[in-house]
Amino acid sequence: MTQSAVSPEQLRVIRGEIARLLPDSVYTLYDTFHIPGVERHAKALAESRGLDVSLAQTIALLHDYARIQYGIIGKPHALTGAKLSRKFLQEVGLKMATIDLITNAIAVHNQKKKVHGYYAELIKDADALAHRDEANGIPEDVYEALRCQWAFEPPASFQVAEDLQPQKILQALLDAVADQLQVQTPDDITADWVHDTRVHIRKVRSLLWLYDDGQTRVSQTLAAIEKPLKKIFRHLEVSRESYILLQSLQGVKGLKALKKYLEDLLESERIRLYQWIKRTGQRDRVGDLEPLVAPFIKAIEGRPILLEDKFDDYTGAVAASDIKDVDSLHRVRIAGKRIKYLTALGLLTLGEEDTLLIRTLHDQLGTWHDREVNKALIEDLVDSGKLTLSEKQGIKLDHHFVQWKKKERKDLRTNLFHLKLRFR
Repeated sequence: MTQSAVSPEQLRVIRGEIARLLPDSVYTLYDTFHIPGVERHAKALAESRGLDVSLAQTIALLHDYARIQYGIIGKPHALTGAKLSRKFLQEVGLKMATIDLITNAIAVHNQKKKVHGYYAELIKDADALAHRDEANGIPEDVYEALRCQWAFEPPASFQVAEDLQPQKILQALLDAVADQLQVQTPDDITADWVHDTRVHIRKVRSLLWLYDDGQTRVSQTLAAIEKPLKKIFRHLEVSRESYILLQSLQGVKGLKALKKYLEDLLESERIRLYQWIKRTGQRDRVGDLEPLVAPFIKAIEGRPILLEDKFDDYTGAVAASDIKDVDSLHRVRIAGKRIKYLTALGLLTLGEEDTLLIRTLHDQLGTWHDREVNKALIEDLVDSGKLTLSEKQGIKLDHHFVQWKKKERKDLRTNLFHLKLRFR
């Protein structure tokens, strides 16, 4: 049996310290109920998560030490409580490594919108559960509500589809791309057609990514299949960007010239794409990839798929992301896009709620990215002289993008936190 980090005698002393201070606390009535409630939840969570119960109880007893001892509330109470706890625990005789772990958790326990280490997360969840109990089952905010929802649930996990048949799946996906390219007139090149073609290509690339171990023989085969698909993808960019921008401007008044320019650009792109597909025989070029399917299967024969490593890459990107860091959001978007398409193909399965969360978040990240691309597109059009905007129109556009980002930021932040919570 593993020895507890805090002995029963030490825990008795700690509990005695809190009992000594409570009667004289400014918030004695509240804390007399709150502290035992947090300890009860912390103990249950530690048992559920396989963590040291004595550590969990100690953190719970001392997490509001500054408030109990000096009436300090708000943001300062966590850091001050950690400092006070450190001094007290040294007197109790705990090891420095144990004191560090306890005080680090106490120092961030009020940062409910962030995800930290195991014991910090435990005390945050226990605190949120106690707050819910004290408020007759109503959590303080959406972040505490999410903590309460998932506190006793295992983290998100995935399963690989049984009887995986990569050759059959790859061939079907390539056939779907070829079918998309069998256009008869420019009228076939619609916004939905562009979207669907991009999705089929992304699914192919996600499947290839699943087996890419960076080794020459495998990577060369994958690159040969990907090359013509990437070219098609790039040719669709202007059409998609223009359409997304035009859609985002619906309802924004005073931008007739920009909207007319985008409508004309979409029409010219429709004709250009049709002519390019026919002139270069893109459908046949995708069909010519069929002989590469067998070498691909041979190259990966006997190799395990790399899903666990790939999934770890994704969860790592999520954990390191910050709503204020655009580059970190981009990394989550790219890694998660592949996971999203693998779930759509049925190759990867997660819980229903986790799958929905990933799709929702990545739709939001995709839209967020689109708005950045929209802004860059307008700047390029103006700089190149293809579009002229008055000062008033420029201000209107800036306001449009600022208001959109302000509106979407809250939901994006919440869903990003939610996913971090599921992967912790």
